[in-house]
Amino acid sequence: MAPRGAVILTDGFWPKTLVAARALREAGERVVCGEQTRIAPALWSRATARRFLHDDPVDAEERFVARLEEVAADEARGGPVVLLPMEEETLRIVLRHRERLERVVRIPFAEAALIERLRDKGSFGELARAHGLPTPRTRSFRDEGELLAAAGEIGLPAVVKLRTGSGARGVAHASTRDALVAAGRAALARDRAPLVQEQLPRAGEAIGVSLLMWRTARGEAERSGPAGRDPPRRVAGFVHRRLREYPLSGGSSTLREAVRDEGLVERCSAFLAALGFVGVAMLEWKRDLRDGALKLLECNPRFWGSLHQAELAGVPFPALLVRLARGERVAPVGDYRTDRRSRALLPGDLLHWWRTRPRPARFFRRAPGEVDELLRRDDPWPAIVKLAGLLPLWFTPGIRRLVAAPPPAASPGSGRAVSSARC
Repeated sequence: MAPRGAVILTDGFWPKTLVAARALREAGERVVCGEQTRIAPALWSRATARRFLHDDPVDAEERFVARLEEVAADEARGGPVVLLPMEEETLRIVLRHRERLERVVRIPFAEAALIERLRDKGSFGELARAHGLPTPRTRSFRDEGELLAAAGEIGLPAVVKLRTGSGARGVAHASTRDALVAAGRAALARDRAPLVQEQLPRAGEAIGVSLLMWRTARGEAERSGPAGRDPPRRVAGFVHRRLREYPLSGGSSTLREAVRDEGLVERCSAFLAALGFVGVAMLEWKRDLRDGALKLLECNPRFWGSLHQAELAGVPFPALLVRLARGERVAPVGDYRTDRRSRALLPGDLLHWWRTRPRPARFFRRAPGEVDELLRRDDPWPAIVKLAGLLPLWFTPGIRRLVAAPPPAASPGSGRAVSSARC
């Protein structure tokens, strides 16, 4: 039997990387994980067989890529190596060096140009509407005059957004003209063509549709011959509902549950298939209480922050993607559990409690079927390291940048765009 090889994960600081590492180990994979600092939960997990440090991918891109090459070449002695960049910033850098890196690793993600179109909230909205998917009314603006004109058409309250970014980063809510102007000026300082969008009622439910798309059910590579030109097919689909999030105005989910909506999964799958998308993605929807309809907000063409909920439900996205990258047979996954909830207590749900102050006994009591994405008795060190995690935020610029305000973004077609954090 041929050696199975290894899976290299980047971005060991973030919770979804720890989730992926644990899931991959349970699937029988050898997990190799890297980060800029040793104080990264995934690096201390018993699921990680090998740990490595690397330079800041943005400030030292060449050294970062060379380090990936070095680790991959060493691991390739044991079989084929699959590389899973877990953060959007890291993924974009890997894709810029795809031809070079694919000499030693397999990179099961869509082409860079398509990922850029999907992560840009402006171009993504245009693509979605062209495919008949409803979105909130959105306009771009390049100066204060265009902002006020767009807001006059859309109305207040409104949301001002950078074209790229995830969670609550680069998003401001405005209910008055003065607040709108202030938000617009701040956005224009970071983005040449930010967006203003109608604000949906905040009480509407937030839904995420996670998908794994591939060219063939047998996992043949995108450029593997005539079969590789077939439209992508859905290998796995999953839907979750956000129950709590932080920041309260809209950010990373801190409590989630699995739900079923095959019709919504099918609509999202058809959309990505029409674009020729392969790999993993999560599309965010929100229900508009004014008409009861779900509106599509954005697409994250990468692994998402609520990955743990899919794993709890029995949809192993990382393991499936790795098997497809190796060319293995993978049976489509359509059914999943809905009796378990994923919680992110540290720090997101704890911050949610601090802002809302419900009764502690009710908030901190673990409900039946509720599982924390970090805390595990059989793997305690990641939680201990997480508690010390403020240190790398202060002393590692490349990580601090991901949780701070984003740097200036480029307008469409102007070159490199702004980085984004997790969803």
